[in-house]
Amino acid sequence: LKLAKSFYKGKMQTEAEGEAERPSREIVDAMRKLQETIYTNAFYQKHDLRKAMVDLYSTHLLVANLCIRTDEEMEKVKHILDLYHDKISRLVQDGLVLTFQGLGLLNETELYMQVFNDDALRTLKDVSTTIRSALMASGVHVLPQKSFVGQITVFKYNEDQVARGLKIQDDLWMPLMYSQFGQQPVRCLQLCNIHDKPRWSYYRVEWQRSLEARQDKRA
Repeated sequence: LKLAKSFYKGKMQTEAEGEAERPSREIVDAMRKLQETIYTNAFYQKHDLRKAMVDLYSTHLLVANLCIRTDEEMEKVKHILDLYHDKISRLVQDGLVLTFQGLGLLNETELYMQVFNDDALRTLKDVSTTIRSALMASGVHVLPQKSFVGQITVFKYNEDQVARGLKIQDDLWMPLMYSQFGQQPVRCLQLCNIHDKPRWSYYRVEWQRSLEARQDKRA
């Protein structure tokens, strides 16, 4: 692995410690159905969304986006995450179940399923703020974030496609704007490598900790 040009993403994922798995079947099935519906509508209107379709295998909810260039920086990030693990766990100690309902569009290039419950969204934002603040205070390069939305991306054009003027048309998704997609319990936090991703598989997980540990101890 060449870390010099690698970027890593901190992601909220939904499986306990061990082998990384995709989110719940309910969410994956809802995302697949949504993609098929929108893609079909786009096809009949002669809009090609094929290259904007997000891989179901990489479904995640992003809480922080990091740039890590060396092995030393990687170990530093892992150490900081270990130090803040208990604090993050306390933020979700009563159990965090995300309800996904409704669609949102960012910059006409990224369509996403959004977290419906305001309390859950506030908790996610607190987790994101805690992680970002701790890492930035230690000199880690955390990529800028205008606002925290709490989302699972369904379609997204990359920079080259955006430069060519490609956009996601409103009439393709607005009839589905208020759709319900299901629930997802949050069970762990992962640091994932967005490069070296195996085809038809999830990201390589560099660090992972359960967020259910405190609940288990209290039980």
